[in-house]
Amino acid sequence: MRIRNEESEILVVHRPNPQQLPNVALPFYPRSVGHFKIRGREREFVPAGEKPFVQLFWTVRGEGRSRIAGETVPVRPGDVFYHLPFEPHDHEAGPEGWEYRWIAFDGPLAGEYMRGYGFSPHCTPSGSCPHDLFIRFGLLMQEMTPFCWREMVSVIGAILARVGGDGDGSRESELTARIIRLCRENFSDPDLNVNAIADELGLSRSTVRRVFKAKMELTPSEYLANLRLQHALSLLQQTRLPLAEVARRSGIPEVSYFCRFIRRCIGESPERFRRGTRFRP
Repeated sequence: MRIRNEESEILVVHRPNPQQLPNVALPFYPRSVGHFKIRGREREFVPAGEKPFVQLFWTVRGEGRSRIAGETVPVRPGDVFYHLPFEPHDHEAGPEGWEYRWIAFDGPLAGEYMRGYGFSPHCTPSGSCPHDLFIRFGLLMQEMTPFCWREMVSVIGAILARVGGDGDGSRESELTARIIRLCRENFSDPDLNVNAIADELGLSRSTVRRVFKAKMELTPSEYLANLRLQHALSLLQQTRLPLAEVARRSGIPEVSYFCRFIRRCIGESPERFRRGTRFRP
């Protein structure tokens, strides 16, 4: 159902009966989506126990505040916050008004799914709102085929993937992007390591490691090893190349070390992994 309130500039699209889950097997259930433009100082208060769904808010313009876990949190453009099922909602627009988009989903696993991302419940700076995804969700909600229900789940995942942003324009983000590009383009070079990366960028090893670890939550060496492992397993699974050639193409020229590397990462030898996977030419 689509609800429009011209006076308050509120647009809501929700499933026909919000209290009833669709007859489609899903890990959680899309419920509704909205685009609100709230007048200055306008307030919403809903006590605990009344909203049985996850609701995520993405500020577009203006400012507001939300009271979460007893703390008043300021919310500015680009900020994202959320409430878990049955949590109270206490929001107030700033003096100049507040524009935001929101999305809601429910079902037995909805809360655990949201918690699994590890985002702060208070506020996460996330950059520009992905309007296209919220709009797409609303269009799918109006169509409501089994495919559309499944697609809405993927749209929620796409929105959550953007929470926190894909880079904040800082020097650290730009440096991290350069390190990633160097690794992806040159992982097959056995001489590529954190020292080589630091030399290429004209920085110290410690700076490269510190910045990358802060942004990616793993070191450049760990990231590079993951790329090499990913490529090696793909070649083992999808080709009949000799181990020596798989190792060389994965940036690990010594076969004995390559075998130890694979065993350490996946708990079995390259030969056993290859035997246990179906060959696809």
